[in-house]
Amino acid sequence: MSEPTSPAVAPQPFASAPIEPRAGGCGKPVFVGCGVVLVVLGIAGVLFVVKAKDLLVWSLDKAKGGITAKLAPDVTAADRERFETAFAAAASNIKAGKMDPAALQRLQRRLMQAVDPQGGQVSREEFLALTGAFEELGGLAPTGVPEPAAPPPLAEPAPQPP
Repeated sequence: MSEPTSPAVAPQPFASAPIEPRAGGCGKPVFVGCGVVLVVLGIAGVLFVVKAKDLLVWSLDKAKGGITAKLAPDVTAADRERFETAFAAAASNIKAGKMDPAALQRLQRRLMQAVDPQGGQVSREEFLALTGAFEELGGLAPTGVPEPAAPPPLAEPAPQPP
């Protein structure tokens, strides 16, 4: 008897080549792309730190435009002039780096109230309060924290009759 033979494997014309295992990890393009992103973010961070004062003045100028566009009709020209003077003083103090952080926070609070998108016009009272906040930041007005008044002198007790 003859041994059973296995059928011969016929060569396949489109057989895929054996795939060699590849070493794991990221490719070079990924490292280059991440490096470029890191450099761009670093440059943007440095520019933000260097230009922070100018950016603050620019944003205040944009807010000023929105406020003056929504002023109530009872705001006088003298109030507007006082506001312009206070704004210029505040901007120069910011650019010079001589700003009080507490005064800046009070100004930001007033700005948020005045620029409220749901609100209509900026009333004269709000406008004057905002002007006062700009004056405080610009060094034209005393700080918002009033000094405590001196206590009244103590009266000497009246002498008691014996």
